[in-house]
Amino acid sequence: MHIKSVLSILVTCVSFLTANGQTIVYTSGFENSTNHSEWKPDRLPLAKNPTTGRYIGKLDEKNEAGATLTLTNLPKHKYVTVMFDCLIGMSWDGNNDHESGYGNGTGDLIPNLPNVGPDIFKVTADKSTLVHTTFTTHDLKFYRWQSYPGTFPQDMFRAGTGAYKTNCLGASWNLAEFGYREKLPSDAIFLNDCIYKFILTYAHSTSTTEINFRSFNISSVSDEWWGIDNISVAVSDTPMSEVTRCVVEPKLRITTLDKYRILFHIWGEAGRPFDIESTTDFVVWEPEMVNLTLFGYRKIARPINNAQPSKFYRVIWK
Repeated sequence: MHIKSVLSILVTCVSFLTANGQTIVYTSGFENSTNHSEWKPDRLPLAKNPTTGRYIGKLDEKNEAGATLTLTNLPKHKYVTVMFDCLIGMSWDGNNDHESGYGNGTGDLIPNLPNVGPDIFKVTADKSTLVHTTFTTHDLKFYRWQSYPGTFPQDMFRAGTGAYKTNCLGASWNLAEFGYREKLPSDAIFLNDCIYKFILTYAHSTSTTEINFRSFNISSVSDEWWGIDNISVAVSDTPMSEVTRCVVEPKLRITTLDKYRILFHIWGEAGRPFDIESTTDFVVWEPEMVNLTLFGYRKIARPINNAQPSKFYRVIWK
């Protein structure tokens, strides 16, 4: 959560040593409409909206190769960490639950609906996969599932799970246009757009790295599109402490006095112990939850209240 604040600190200059040993080697918010020579293809589209400013996008089915960032002359290091915003717009359809393209999460066929999805977002570093997931912006008529914050095809979450912000990019689509005229479920989710924040670390030691962002199975920009913004790349000799995938969401289904909860999704080696720490200033880290054990994947919900100051969280592996 609150990774945007992290990025606002990191993007103050092109290359410097951070307090915990990372050297920032690249950063961009794409506010400059030119001089993006590190990116291919040469003429990637740039879009702009009042919320995020300029970003790489809107990318759709025409951008089969996606967007590739190539960095050279990297200083000596053992790990690379890439941090960025992924912008998702319009009617992404998530997982393909059935051969029809639609499903109710149990594999049952939903008849008389067109074949759509899976709508996949993928990130590779030097051709090794870092992210292979799906997003959906709606689950109208029936539950539609996305893989994020997990991996496609094995994970299933409700539409919009893990989004940092929604309905803020100026995208707009309507129910009638896509044939949703029947009565909708009372808890149906309908989003025009979402912003997802990623922090990815991979082992690396050469002077050049190539990071590719692309999508699969999406259609034209009038139906589905995506973009990249606020990207920073750091190198280090030790793995960057992973800031967990955190979601702050309304407590719609929890009967407590707290208005919000924070939801941690954590993946890793089964049986590995870990702690969760928090900070408000990136200098002093305080234990939040200690002596936890991972079982390959673990979800932890923690109540918070309106008076709690903004915090940043990380997992400390033991």
